[in-house]
Amino acid sequence: MISTNICKFFFSRQAAVKHLTKYEAIPHYMKENLRDPHDYKLRSMQQIKDDLKDTDGKFVAKIDVFYKDYNDAKFHESAMNKKVKMNVHLKNWKLTRSQKDRLSLLLGNRFMCNDYFTIICDQYTEPELNFEKLVQQVQELYLECKRAP
Repeated sequence: MISTNICKFFFSRQAAVKHLTKYEAIPHYMKENLRDPHDYKLRSMQQIKDDLKDTDGKFVAKIDVFYKDYNDAKFHESAMNKKVKMNVHLKNWKLTRSQKDRLSLLLGNRFMCNDYFTIICDQYTEPELNFEKLVQQVQELYLECKRAP
């Protein structure tokens, strides 16, 4: 006769059942692979320069520049005089859909899917230097977004 403790041990165990939440036996060639929309080969800078040969490497952009001249009673010039704000309109850029997506990726939350984007610079103490920095950034953005196919 088997002891009651041993009988309880053997008969109380239940088989472990694996509950599947999805069917795992799908072959690899039938599985859905999500593709990154920004996973494409970028064009070289030489290809972009070849595209810009008819414009001598220059591009036309409508830019609105905002600059306020603050004068304090205590100081001759205020520290707020250095800030320059620039709205860049995209109508003349002639971007494809993938190039607009690349531009929105580069700009982040500054690009609101409008016809323009806004950038601000207050890095230098003089507004002229800040303006030059913004123009340089706009040129680099244009060339980088043109690298997309």
